Amino acid sequence: MASPHVAGAAGLIKTLHPDWSPAAIRSAIMTTATPRDTRNSPILEFSGTKATPLEYGSGPLSPNSAMDPGLVYELSLYDYSGYLSNHHCRESMVERFVDPESTRARNHLTWPASTALQLLFLTSMARSPYLKDLRMLGTPSSTYNVQVTDIPGISTAVESNSLTFTKYGEERTFKVTFTCKENVKPKDYVFGELTWSGGYHNVRSPIAMNA
Repeated sequence: MASPHVAGAAGLIKTLHPDWSPAAIRSAIMTTATPRDTRNSPILEFSGTKATPLEYGSGPLSPNSAMDPGLVYELSLYDYSGYLSNHHCRESMVERFVDPESTRARNHLTWPASTALQLLFLTSMARSPYLKDLRMLGTPSSTYNVQVTDIPGISTAVESNSLTFTKYGEERTFKVTFTCKENVKPKDYVFGELTWSGGYHNVRSPIAMNA
């Protein structure tokens, strides 16, 4: 039943904001979802154990909050084509979607969630940097501060601790780097969250990593 609920929420958002891209709508739905149930308790699996983002994704929908997310992680056709080109997809395939001369090479896409598979562990510590693009779709002249929960065995560094937006539609880029802590190797997936808080708005991204 997840698909019709998400599709319905997306339809409502598109009606209210016809100029929003599919990526912006997806971001609004994901970053305003919550990892807690209706009793404000952690979501559990059928077995009674605490669930993880691998089971519940971003969490239950909050359509009213998704109508006004504050910030969204934006993507364009050129981001997708740049990603495909950088991963050695055939040019003839990429050309079906967008002019290849206008692409920019990207190692990853700006999803509202971060999943790093096989983050390498080395004695000298391995780093996995990500560039993320955020677009203001809320009240201008707003400053957002970042908060990152501790991820077991992983050190997280955000290059910009705060982002200020002065007008609607303005974009800012930040870099987050994940580093395996020296002599510490997580044995399985580890999880955390990265949240940009701007007073009324909280833009939350789940993180899942496998070292």
